[in-house]
Amino acid sequence: MPRGRPNLFVNRHVLQVIVSREEYDAIRRMARLERRGFSTSDLVREFIQQGLGRYAPDPKPTDARSARVRQLRLISRTALELAQELKTA
Repeated sequence: MPRGRPNLFVNRHVLQVIVSREEYDAIRRMARLERRGFSTSDLVREFIQQGLGRYAPDPKPTDARSARVRQLRLISRTALELAQELKTA
């Protein structure tokens, strides 16, 4: 079984984006509080698509397996954070 993040795009290109510390903190806060289960990369991709407006292709549905992997990653991340908090308490 392959490990790591599921391949969300068949024809993908890597793009490095430089943002300010305040913007990065805002994206992380949004991912943690408002959009649980989404990573900062997911939100940046969404913001890029919104910024492209009519030039952006229509969003393609995420397959069920990828959605389940995201849920499991969130659960494991939350469990790890809880274990670390209990360890320091």
